[in-house]
Amino acid sequence: MLQRFASIPTGFVLIIASVACPSWAAPKSKAKADNPQDRIDILANLTVSGGPVTRVTMTQHYSRSYLYVEHASKTLTLIDVTDARHPAVLANLELPVNEAGSILTAAGETALVSSDTAQPATAARSAAPRTMTIVNFADPVHPQTVKQFANVTCTAMDERRGLIFVANDEGFWILHRNPAEDPAVQEEYTRQVLYAH
Repeated sequence: MLQRFASIPTGFVLIIASVACPSWAAPKSKAKADNPQDRIDILANLTVSGGPVTRVTMTQHYSRSYLYVEHASKTLTLIDVTDARHPAVLANLELPVNEAGSILTAAGETALVSSDTAQPATAARSAAPRTMTIVNFADPVHPQTVKQFANVTCTAMDERRGLIFVANDEGFWILHRNPAEDPAVQEEYTRQVLYAH
């Protein structure tokens, strides 16, 4: 009997159970059924190469949402999560040892990577120098290094104005995190200004 029952299709068993069990035998809380329940849903699972993930930085470019995924292997992965149900790996960039580290900040397809492989500090320096690199993923197949700052001894950020301050043996640099304007948003704004009067 048990073997025959196990071979019955699951859907059929559920139908039998719902017909065989009268409604009075399975009491339900009406208040509980009417209120939506909090939950966490799994939307997607994505395999990424590069080893264990050590840090994730979120950013946007136009109407696209991206994740910069840092790996222990010093690989940097760019993932498009605009459609969270269908994420896509856009690029993997193997950072040279002197550039590898963590993302200090990101603006869309461009990130500022601060190395964590620092040289020993000398008596003349109060901090161990590191390397900072601006990397760009506008062409995911060929990500590129835009600018590298060697021997960085100090950094600071003004989040409100999007400013990054970098000091090295070449001087004091002021960088600006400048996300590109979304052409679709600009077009809609122009249309509203011209025709919404």
